[in-house]
Amino acid sequence: MKKILSLFTALLMIFTFALPIFADTTFADVKIADYRGAFTEEQLTALSSQLNDTLDKYDVCGVVMISDAFEDLDFNDAIEYCEDNGLTSHKTCLAMVYSFESNDLYVYTIHDKAGVFDSETLAYFEYDLYDKYTSFDNGVFSNEAIYAAADDFCKVIADAGEAAANGTPIKTDYFSALGDNATLFETDSEESSDTASYDPSDPSIINENEITRTIPENRLVPRLVDDAELLDLPDEERLLKKLDEYSEKHELDIIIVTTKSIGTKTSEQYADDYYDYNGCGYGPGDDGILFLISMENRDWAISTYGKGIPYFTDAGQEYMQNQFLPALRNNDYITAFDTFADLCDQFCEKAENGSPYDYGNLPRKPFSFMFLVIAAVIGMLIALGVCTHHKRQLNSVAFKKGAADYFRPGSFVPGIKEDIFLYKNVSKVRRQSSSSGGGRGGSSTHHSSSGRSHGGSHGHF
Repeated sequence: MKKILSLFTALLMIFTFALPIFADTTFADVKIADYRGAFTEEQLTALSSQLNDTLDKYDVCGVVMISDAFEDLDFNDAIEYCEDNGLTSHKTCLAMVYSFESNDLYVYTIHDKAGVFDSETLAYFEYDLYDKYTSFDNGVFSNEAIYAAADDFCKVIADAGEAAANGTPIKTDYFSALGDNATLFETDSEESSDTASYDPSDPSIINENEITRTIPENRLVPRLVDDAELLDLPDEERLLKKLDEYSEKHELDIIIVTTKSIGTKTSEQYADDYYDYNGCGYGPGDDGILFLISMENRDWAISTYGKGIPYFTDAGQEYMQNQFLPALRNNDYITAFDTFADLCDQFCEKAENGSPYDYGNLPRKPFSFMFLVIAAVIGMLIALGVCTHHKRQLNSVAFKKGAADYFRPGSFVPGIKEDIFLYKNVSKVRRQSSSSGGGRGGSSTHHSSSGRSHGGSHGHF
């Protein structure tokens, strides 16, 4: 008995001493996901206090996510984390995400029903944090800089939440007024052009606008850029003329870009950045669609923006892929590009008539009556063969005009004639509406490095 008591006492003491350790290493606020362990306990408590205060006052949920050393977090990771932890139930949900793998900081809007930020102020917000807290000397964030950025993130969303609640959402001058970022968006700054280490031979960089993180007001490139040299000159000139014609017709830029390499970026990132930092897009809404081909790993990507997003739905893009991918895989690039351009013209016309191609409303191949004739002939031949086979098995059966020979007189005399209802069996099947595409319709979106929302798809060929 004494041994049992001694063992129990020892275990109790171990648990008692270990409890404070567990308490110190566990942080309960799910709005902070510090996979790197960049923050101290005091810093975590301070950030949590600010985020909870903003949430309580304005129903604006701020989330801080810091990746592990060998991880990369993107917009989809932020959405999944917020949904899994029940953070999307609030009026507005924003996430500041820093990824060690790509060495980048982003501010993502999961959703913003309160109208705290528009796309422009969100871009300024992200740029402001990046500009002030990135160390360009050694190319990495320090833990102190990460905490300073997170602290600034908490303060800005609190100010923005208060301003939106008062009916006066913050404007872009809020960020330039902070002092550290006054010249961030000056496109003609001599200082920025002198100090930017822009190397045009680096495929991971689009142009100087990506270095300064500015979006040009006008398109800087033609609608066909064949840097991978996949087309001969006559085909290139004819295709460019077609792209210009369709673009002007629908007031939506249709752009094709080929490149030899996309560097360290994904095809989706490269296509989005090429679109943004080369000023692509038609009219004040920068409406358009861009088709990218990279030959290094045989990547392709589609990036849509503005009214290009609802015009080219996820289902519509899947249909387009099935049309141009066979030609790409056979290295028949001009056929693939012609197919893409013609489909864009067809999709735009359909969308302009109020019914864009989507699930349950995709193009159908023209019906040929020849197939109907062939099917009828085959059906008749099969039926004739089956009937002939059964007829040959009935050689001993004689023809009878009636059924009297099969009936014995007086063998059936009913005494009582009465109808009795036994039961009723009713089956109900709910009719599914086809107009919504089973919840799969529409266009999914993501954020590019500029902070703008793009639609699109990507893959290999």
